Amino acid sequence: MLQSSHLLLTSTLLSVSAARPSAEVELVTNKTSLAAADASNFTLNASRVVCNAAIYRHDLRGESCLDALAGIGDDQQYVSFGPRHTGHDFYIPLPYRWISSDGLCVFDIFIPNNHVADWARMNDFNEAAAHLTDECLSEGGEPSEGGIATGIGLHSHLSLIMTSYKPTVRCSNPVAHEPRDCDEILLTMLTSRGTQTFGPAGVPGVQVHLPFEMANGTLSPYPSPNYEAVPLSTFVALSFTRAPALASWYQIWEEVVAVEGMCADEDREGMAYSIGSRRNMFLELKGGSTRNTAVS
Repeated sequence: MLQSSHLLLTSTLLSVSAARPSAEVELVTNKTSLAAADASNFTLNASRVVCNAAIYRHDLRGESCLDALAGIGDDQQYVSFGPRHTGHDFYIPLPYRWISSDGLCVFDIFIPNNHVADWARMNDFNEAAAHLTDECLSEGGEPSEGGIATGIGLHSHLSLIMTSYKPTVRCSNPVAHEPRDCDEILLTMLTSRGTQTFGPAGVPGVQVHLPFEMANGTLSPYPSPNYEAVPLSTFVALSFTRAPALASWYQIWEEVVAVEGMCADEDREGMAYSIGSRRNMFLELKGGSTRNTAVS
C-alpha cells in the first residue's frame, strides 16, 4: 500500500452517506480474511455469464481483455467486498477495476440488487473473467461483445462486468526509480457518480475548488503546509483551465485507474486529459522523490 502518494483534487470534502444497516455487513470483520470462519458452511454457485453488446458494448479487443484478465491473479484467500465510505472496513472497497495495459478493456466488480457486501477470492473473479472471455469474445471475425458474470461470492452477491473503455491517457517519461504502488489513492478516493462543478475558488456556482490534494482519503489544500517535507515517489495532480466544468468523482476515479494501469505499472509518468463537461480538466501522475509539478 502506498503511504505517501497524494491526489491533488478539490477544496471541498464531499460527504458520503452511510449505507443502510444490513445483516449482510455482519459477515465482514475489519480487514480479516475468512480463514477463521468455516467456509465449508457456504455453497459456492458457478457464475452465470450473459453477453450483451447493447449494455456492455461491442467490438471489444480480445487481446486487451486477455491482458486485463492476466492482472486479476488467482489468490485463494477469502476477503470482504463492499461499497467504500460507508463506515465499514471492507478489505476491497468498491468500485474496483482491472484494466488492460492499453486501457481498452476493463473488468469491474459490481454489487447488484442493493446488496451490501460479500466474501470472495480473487480466483473467483479470475475464473469469472475467463468465462466471460470464452463466451463473449469472438475468434471468427464476428464482433466481440461485453458481458456480465453473476453469482460470484459466498452469498452470490457479486458480479463481474467485462466492457470496453476509451481512455484519454498519454504516458511520458520513465521515472528515475521504481514508483510506489498507487493502491492507497485508488482504494480511498471518492467515487460518487453525481456531478459536481469543478473550478477556481471564488467563481459563482463552483462546488469543488481546484487545485486540491488528497492523501489516504483526506482532502487538504494544495500545496499543503508540509509540501516539501513529505517524500513522494508518485502522485496524481488534477489541474484545470479557467472555465468551471461538470464532472463526477467516479469519472475522475476511472481516469486515475487508467493512468495507473497504463503508465505507472510500466514505471512511466502519465496524464489523463479532456476530463469533464468542458474537457478542460486533466490528471497528472508524476514520478520522483520531490514534488515540483506546477498546477496551472
